[in-house]
Amino acid sequence: MKNYYKTYVSNYLDSSTNNYKNNELSGDYTVSEFSVREGEVKITDAGRFKQHYDVINLDKLFKYPHSFMKDVGYKTMDITVTMQMRKISKGLQGLLLFNSTASSNDYYVDGHEFSYCGSTLGKEYGEVSYTFSGLTTSSFSDMLVLRYGASGTANDDWMNKDVRVKIVYHK
Repeated sequence: MKNYYKTYVSNYLDSSTNNYKNNELSGDYTVSEFSVREGEVKITDAGRFKQHYDVINLDKLFKYPHSFMKDVGYKTMDITVTMQMRKISKGLQGLLLFNSTASSNDYYVDGHEFSYCGSTLGKEYGEVSYTFSGLTTSSFSDMLVLRYGASGTANDDWMNKDVRVKIVYHK
């Protein structure tokens, strides 16, 4: 598969030498925001590997596969995750990026812990968004896994739905 992408990249560059510097891959490239999941899930403090997780196949979902983007010189990427959430119990919420579905911290790439609405509990959903900046493209092969967590004293449950992602590649 890797040889296929190298051949594809080589042929692409050879066939577009006159246009390559002026095409959409000459600078930052944005993958428009896309839906990962609409359905509602409950996140508890049972542990990051005992929660629902969302998987994004970086090589099949977009116009240009992630492998191709690495081969044409994209070194870093920003990943923005946006979702609707509501807090059921006091505590902190966690959003974690992994590069495998395996239940192991060996595949952890980055994470963000936050407190949505402080200690206020809500019956209504609100939008939250976080950008993981400057991630190396080599941190991911073909898979991005969004994991969720909760921590604090006693129950720390929260709900999320309508998860969306936007990716910006940088050379």
